[in-house]
Amino acid sequence: MSEEASSGFSLARGTHQSGEIVLYAVPDNEDRSPAAFERLYNWQSEILQLNTELLSTHGPALDGVIDKALAKAGALTSSDRTYVFCIRPPDKLDNTHEWSASGIEPMIGMLQDLPIEIMDEWVPAFQNGDFVYIPSVADMPRESELRETLAAQEIQSLLAMPMFRDKTLVGFVGYDAVRSKRSYTLAEIKLLESLANTISIALGYREAETLSRKAMAEVEQQRDRMAAVLSALPDLMLETDAAGRFVGYHAGFGARPIIPSETFLGRLIEDVLPPDVAATSRAMMDDLCQGRAKPPRIVAMTLDGETHWYMVSAGLKAVSTDEAGFVFLIRDVTEQHRGMIELRRLGQIARLTSNPVVVTDSERRITWVNPAFENLTGWTLDQLRGLNSAEALRDYSDGNDGAFALVDTEMKNNEPVRAEIPYLTRSGESYWASTDIQPLFDTDGELEGFLAVQTDITRIMQQHKDALELQLAAIDSANDSISILNPDGRYSYMNPAHHRMFGIPEDVDKSTLDWRDLLPPADREYINSVGFVDLTTYRSWQGELKGQRTDGSTFDMEATLSLTPRNELVCVMRDITRRKQIEAERNLLRDDLQLAERREAMAQVASAIAHDLNNLVAVVAGTVTLMEGSKQLDPSARSDLRRINRATAAMEDLVARLGQLERKSSTREALDMGEAMIDVVSLIETKVGNSCRLHTKLSSGNRKVMANRTEVMQALFNLTLNACEARNEAPTEVVLSLLGEQGQIPTRDPDVGYFSENESYVVFQVADNGTGVPDDIRSRLFERYMTTKGQKGTGLGLPIVATIVADNNAALWFDTAEGQGTTVTIAWPTQNTAARSAPMPSMLPPEGRLAGCNVLVVDDNIDFTEILSGIIEAEGGVAIATADPREAVELVREEPSLWSVIVTDYDMPEVNGFQLAKSVQTIDPALPCILITAQPGLYPQERALFHSIHGKPLDQGAFLANIEASYATRRQAVPAQPSDERK
Repeated sequence: MSEEASSGFSLARGTHQSGEIVLYAVPDNEDRSPAAFERLYNWQSEILQLNTELLSTHGPALDGVIDKALAKAGALTSSDRTYVFCIRPPDKLDNTHEWSASGIEPMIGMLQDLPIEIMDEWVPAFQNGDFVYIPSVADMPRESELRETLAAQEIQSLLAMPMFRDKTLVGFVGYDAVRSKRSYTLAEIKLLESLANTISIALGYREAETLSRKAMAEVEQQRDRMAAVLSALPDLMLETDAAGRFVGYHAGFGARPIIPSETFLGRLIEDVLPPDVAATSRAMMDDLCQGRAKPPRIVAMTLDGETHWYMVSAGLKAVSTDEAGFVFLIRDVTEQHRGMIELRRLGQIARLTSNPVVVTDSERRITWVNPAFENLTGWTLDQLRGLNSAEALRDYSDGNDGAFALVDTEMKNNEPVRAEIPYLTRSGESYWASTDIQPLFDTDGELEGFLAVQTDITRIMQQHKDALELQLAAIDSANDSISILNPDGRYSYMNPAHHRMFGIPEDVDKSTLDWRDLLPPADREYINSVGFVDLTTYRSWQGELKGQRTDGSTFDMEATLSLTPRNELVCVMRDITRRKQIEAERNLLRDDLQLAERREAMAQVASAIAHDLNNLVAVVAGTVTLMEGSKQLDPSARSDLRRINRATAAMEDLVARLGQLERKSSTREALDMGEAMIDVVSLIETKVGNSCRLHTKLSSGNRKVMANRTEVMQALFNLTLNACEARNEAPTEVVLSLLGEQGQIPTRDPDVGYFSENESYVVFQVADNGTGVPDDIRSRLFERYMTTKGQKGTGLGLPIVATIVADNNAALWFDTAEGQGTTVTIAWPTQNTAARSAPMPSMLPPEGRLAGCNVLVVDDNIDFTEILSGIIEAEGGVAIATADPREAVELVREEPSLWSVIVTDYDMPEVNGFQLAKSVQTIDPALPCILITAQPGLYPQERALFHSIHGKPLDQGAFLANIEASYATRRQAVPAQPSDERK
């Protein structure tokens, strides 16, 4: 069957199953049987079909076709795994495609990003254009690294076909036999080699397509970017060919063709433009062709009867013969040109202006000055010409680097600038000028120089400097601490008061101090968490802090912090230690006044109650006296009457003492009435707010009186508060006047107290413009509980004032008229005179073992207190019972010497017997206390407070014995008071 042999192959004719006669290229040493020809024919048909499909597929669909080709080739070769590996420059190998037979594990997921060195053993064969066939992996040399890799994949034999692109190895196609070894005929290998070449060509074509699309996209992007730039520029772009014929244009933002496009496209520049403009354009084109770079030109054209100026720049479009041409950018600079013309005109005017004018070249060398400048500075143009204006004229000694830097920067950028700058005259004197500097450009747009016009502001700057120095002097002399902190928290300035307040030496380096050094830790934390938040939000903060001196001591201060536009912190501190002390003293004074007011009110009520009780006691005492005169009474009844009589006598004594609670003697001393009035005004202002306007008029001379400060303040406070409340609508005007020793007083007798011409007084008044007091009420003003304020008043204010005035031998006049306001005048003695008071009635000592013994019985069980009272009174004592321990404490506090013994229960609501005894001991340590409790053994720690402790039920004999012993102890500590005989 062989007809010709070539390179080990012969052409053989065979017949296919279809009856078609075909020719085969068959290796000389291979099977030439009909079955072999049939099989080879099928291979060629399948491979040819796969190659055709691969070459006709592009883009992403190619991956699916490659996978299909691998599957078909795997089936033809009875391979278990077919795949494609591609080299990824510079040194990586990736398994990009794979087909695996059923039951064979895919490996593509594990064969990515492999080092290219793994195929080093194959590269020489591949580079020679040979395939790699390994009939048995097990027979490979044991030292081969590839043998280990293939064995790990359970590969028994392998065929690999190289892929080339432009004679460069780009990968390979492989066929793995896993389940059994596989051998290939040379014809099969040649067919598989053609498939590998086709896959390489298809992948290369797709890669070229991808790069082409990317390049086209970049070109399109560049074109779009260039179009956007051209559209944003306010320029008109004209394109010409090499001959100067217009071939295109583009109008940027705000630009429009100078003439309609249909009149110039396709025509030469000489046919379209005015001769002078065309000549200028040709000259620019010649410069470009000769490689001479020239700046933009300014050309003028008349359009619609109006002259416009245009700045024209040109460039070569391309260097190749086919696309050579020019690009012209044209910008309308009519307004700028007119501005330059105007500047030139102004330069002419500058010769005649009174403002100094300096003109420089582009290097800032002086070229001209006007006469006004010469007259001001003493310099002549000849002396200054060619000198640098900054070096020759500026005064650098005044520390104005910021202004100089601003001017230099703007001039460097060819921008106009205005600044206030110090200069030097020829004689060395400094002067200030507000300087306007304008850049000057020629017709080609080139910088010619600068024009500077000065306005002399020396006097203004001196006034400003004087004002700043005055402000700085004020800050330095201020009593408040004033300091400035840099943004980093360190001091840049502190006035003398700040040094004194914090104990900082004058010679200390302020920049080494941090604000945190002058605050205790808690205040530092407070400022960080609260103060700086307000500073950030509102640019200021105010509050009270603790300051810390350099010696570690602290003080109260009020701080105001403000941020400047440069984020410097201005701190104003005020030492409020004294103010805090005054506030504390004022609060204490207010508390004293309130306490005195409550006590006075209690005394007023007690006096009224004593009066009413005294009437009742008198009735009882009178009745007992009448009954004692009866001869029909039996002895037991007379005994009961004597008991009633003793109790009545004790009641009379107690009522008399209750009446004495109305006033107590107080310590008097020399008191400045003016200071008292100022303190009262301060207290009243915080109470009445804007409803009252208070004024004081204090005379000179003697203002001292003999008085108790609390009593005076109490009287003034009541009178002033009444005056403030004397008007319901508009704010009341109240005037406190200190008239001194010679003050005018009414000629009538005082309404309260006593006035003597022989006594020395200081006179003061409280006057208001209120509604006044009607006549029918005026006569009752000093009665208890009489008030004109309804539910708001107690009716005790004026009675308290009257009592204080009377007890101090002072005098009070109350002058009022309805609708005309009220004036209260008080004359207060300057000498210490004793207040008149009634003698204290004494208690009659009754008969019995407890005669003269006054026992205060305290128990929340009323029935038990009555039993205890009966036991005590049966032995001649006097028992006063109460169920409230707090009331018992107040009774002892009001008159400690009245009581002989305290008898108390332990378990009582709110206050127990132990607490009651401690309170009594605090008031009068010598007053004995006896405890009665149901559990006397439970209180060992409290035994020291009690004279004795008794259990319940009560041992009456032991109880009376202990009371008698306690009373004896009490009599030694407090001598008995004399008492009146009662018949």
